[in-house]
Amino acid sequence: MATILVDAAKQGDDLAFEGLLERRGVLPITIAPVIAGLIANDAHAVPFGRLSGRGVALVRALQLALVALFGYSIARPHAAQAST
Repeated sequence: MATILVDAAKQGDDLAFEGLLERRGVLPITIAPVIAGLIANDAHAVPFGRLSGRGVALVRALQLALVALFGYSIARPHAAQAST
């Protein structure tokens, strides 16, 4: 039974890396509209008093940190691929 589970895990790892290059392109087209939509929503809500500016500033910092993290995760494989 344990051998079957180990073999299945190895096979799953192989499948996870098969379409890695194709899936990498999905990240920017998914994340960019989501983060942009959240920023636009916040920018619209603050002037109408629905959200406090301080609360939005904290969320905006998190959003920018996520954008930086995603940007790094996109740029890093490109640099590694260019060096090989």
